[in-house]
Amino acid sequence: MSADEEHKHTCKYCDSDTKEDIVKMSLWEGEQLIVVENVPARICEGCLEQFYDSNVLLRVDQLRGRAFPVEDAKRIMEVPVFSLPEDNSNDPEKKQDWQSRIDYDLFSDAL
Repeated sequence: MSADEEHKHTCKYCDSDTKEDIVKMSLWEGEQLIVVENVPARICEGCLEQFYDSNVLLRVDQLRGRAFPVEDAKRIMEVPVFSLPEDNSNDPEKKQDWQSRIDYDLFSDAL
């Protein structure tokens, strides 16, 4: 078995191959949005789902356990916040077509 085959990981959602990459992880801690950079992950080449090694998740949990002290932050980001406009169509025949966030991400990338 080659080294590539030994470390191969298939997405549990769409069965596509994944690849190693470094990502940003966003988390909500109460009312505060936290961004953790330089996170090793495997990214699905089909649906873009991210998978993390248990050691990586343990390190994130350690940060969370310390309540993400601001003095340890590498930088502070200002984040715009939007509200979705109300749907005024009032069309009772309108079918609700529920999509997952993954579906939305793929749709928005195509725009």
